[in-house]
Amino acid sequence: MSPPNAHDQRPAATVHDLRFACGVERGVTFALLTAGCLLAAGLRHAPPPVLTVLAAIAALVVMRVSSAAWVGVLLPRRAIGRIVGQFTVDGIETAAAAACGILLAVAPTIGAIAVIAMVLGLIGREIRLSRRAEAPFAAAGGGLCPEAIEFARHAGFDPECIVVDDDAEAVARLIHWHGRPHVLLAPHVPEAYKPAEIRAVVAHELGHWARHDLMKAAIGRIVLQVVAAAVTAVLTALALHLAGDAPAAATIAVISGALGLAVFEVLSLPGLLWLSRRIERGANEWALAATADPDAFAEAMVKLHDHAGAPPEPTWWHRLLICDHPSLNEILRQAHPTSTDD
Repeated sequence: MSPPNAHDQRPAATVHDLRFACGVERGVTFALLTAGCLLAAGLRHAPPPVLTVLAAIAALVVMRVSSAAWVGVLLPRRAIGRIVGQFTVDGIETAAAAACGILLAVAPTIGAIAVIAMVLGLIGREIRLSRRAEAPFAAAGGGLCPEAIEFARHAGFDPECIVVDDDAEAVARLIHWHGRPHVLLAPHVPEAYKPAEIRAVVAHELGHWARHDLMKAAIGRIVLQVVAAAVTAVLTALALHLAGDAPAAATIAVISGALGLAVFEVLSLPGLLWLSRRIERGANEWALAATADPDAFAEAMVKLHDHAGAPPEPTWWHRLLICDHPSLNEILRQAHPTSTDD
C-alpha cells in the first residue's frame, strides 16, 4: 500500500486509470473477503489455524496481483504496465502487513519479530532503489538552457544530474540513482518551454530535493505499513474474541482482519492524497522563493497541466479520491496571492 509519489507529474489519464483500477479491485476484494467470512461462519469443522492464515494471505496476494490482468481489460493499453507494477508492489506490501498483523494477534512475540523483519526489509528496499546501478532513464540528446544550469549550480545541485529522459512518462520527477538525486525531464520540456519556465520546472523538483521529500516519502511508506499491520492485529484479535468458541473462530478472525486491512487501505487514501498535495505546495513555495519569478512559474505550471490534461479546478470527489497534486487554480493563487481567481 504505497502512498502517491510526491514528485511525479504523470498524465491525468494514467492517474485516473490507476484510481479506477484500484477502486474496482478493492470492491472485488471486499466482496470476496466478506463472502469468505460468511461461509466460514457456517462451518461446522474448523480448518487448521496455520492453513487458515496461509490461505487468507495467499488469497489477498493472488487477488491483488492477478487483478492487474482482469482489470486491464477495462483500461486503455497505455496504463497496463504501470498498473501491473503498482499492483505487484501493493500485493507484496499487503501480504506483509496482513501476515504481521495476524501473527501479532495470535502470537505476539513472533508477530513483533515479523514486524521488525518487515521494517528492515522495507528499509533495505529503499536503500537498494536509491543505489541501483541500472539507469532508470534513457538519456536524450540536447541540453538544458544556461538559466536552468546556473540556477541548479547556485542551489548546490549538480547540473549533470538533470537529465532529459527520452522515455519519460512524467513531465518532471525527482529520483535517486547511484546514491545521488537526479531530476528527469520529458524531451518536450527543453523544446516547448521558455528558459525561465524550464528553470521554474527544475526549481520545483529541486524544492523536493531541498525539503528531503524523497526521504519523507520513504519514511511514510514504512510507517504506513506498520500502522496497517497494527490495524490488522487489532481487528483480528477483536474478531477472535467476538467469535468465541465457534468452530471456525480462527478462520472468521483471520478473514475479518484481512477485510479490515482492505478497508483501511481505502479509507487512508484521501489522507495520503491530502499529504501529497501539501508536499507539492511546499515544493512550489520553495521554487517561487528561489526563482523570484512568479510569472514564469505560473506559465510553466499552465503548460504542465495542459500536457497532463488536468482540469483547472477539480470536483470535490475528484480532489478527495484522485488528485495528488494541487489544482492549477491553487498553484496560480500561490504564484500570485493577491490576484483574483479565474
